[in-house]
Amino acid sequence: MMNPLSDGSMSITDQMIKAFEELKGIRPSFKRGSRNRIARWAAMENWMRVAIDGLPYWMITKDCPNLIRTIPMMEPDPNKMEDLNTDLEDHAVDDVSYFLPSIKWVDSGDVGAVLRPQQSITTPQTAHIIDPKDFKE
Repeated sequence: MMNPLSDGSMSITDQMIKAFEELKGIRPSFKRGSRNRIARWAAMENWMRVAIDGLPYWMITKDCPNLIRTIPMMEPDPNKMEDLNTDLEDHAVDDVSYFLPSIKWVDSGDVGAVLRPQQSITTPQTAHIIDPKDFKE
């Protein structure tokens, strides 16, 4: 296997450090992410769970179309059920799985929780248009 840096190019990390130094005059430090995909996926699952206030801990915006598209496609590896099937398109999921474990997890429990009303996706005027049979279980 060829070493990607054997052509004399800089690693992505070194390129980012150089750009920060040139643009901002600061030298950022980067922490290596875990190579344990199972642990990263478990952390990601925790962030997607519903908090005590009825909303997910982590909300993905429309600015992440590839992540929104690929999360539902993720399935377990048939040979190792706690792992993901890496034959699927998992680039966006893999990227965010490196980031989320670096955020400090604070379990709110039910201390100081304020229940927020859930926002309806439909209005009373459009609710009749949606047929639940159109959705797969």
